[in-house]
Amino acid sequence: MEKTTCGEPEALVEYLYGEIDADTRTRLDTHLVSCAECRETLDGLRGTRAELAAWSVPERPLGFALAGADTGRPGARPWWSSGALAAAAVILLAVAAAIANLEITYGSDGVTLRTGWSRTPEGQTAAPRATSVPAGAPAREATPVSAGAAPWRADLGELERRLRTEFRSAAAPSSARAASPGPDAARLLQQVQDLIEQSELRQRRELALRMAQVVRDFDTQRQTDLVRIQQGIGQIEGNTAADRQLLNYLVRASQRQ
Repeated sequence: MEKTTCGEPEALVEYLYGEIDADTRTRLDTHLVSCAECRETLDGLRGTRAELAAWSVPERPLGFALAGADTGRPGARPWWSSGALAAAAVILLAVAAAIANLEITYGSDGVTLRTGWSRTPEGQTAAPRATSVPAGAPAREATPVSAGAAPWRADLGELERRLRTEFRSAAAPSSARAASPGPDAARLLQQVQDLIEQSELRQRRELALRMAQVVRDFDTQRQTDLVRIQQGIGQIEGNTAADRQLLNYLVRASQRQ
């Protein structure tokens, strides 16, 4: 029984927690009477079980308290409930009034922006402003304007056409220059080709030098190996001759006897 129980704490743990059958428990009881080591182990397991049963999680102060949100305060009001909404409404009305009467005028003195606050009274009519056109600029086509249309629409359309014409005239020479490579591009291409050829020539020279060095090293090693082989063969031949002389001497000595 000692061979099957001593040194096996699992059997004692099952015995302690009552997870074995009656026959095994009877045999363990008989073994515990004669085995002091198993009794000591079982007492230790019982003490550990008692300490674990008596242990509880210690209560430590958290350092803070949890409190529910007080939603029933009579004086709690959002900051945007009264004055902020009124101010925002006034600002939106002012911005809308300014944008609604926006007027853009283009003339010799540049582009003029007028909002609803800077407009002239309805009873006054502004005199038509003459727009100076450069001598080299193309003639401006007459744009029919209805009586109810604003006068700045025709000027704005003319400005858009002039800008498009200038952009096209500026982009045409650059595209022509990009399409036809000049002498600088050909010279640069030739320099790149020369650099590539020089690099390939250097690589071929380095490869030839490396190959020559490898061949020289191989020949040197081969000659060294041949010298060593010849020396070894000479030593073997010398030893063989000495052995032959010794053998002949022994034969002659035996014949004399």
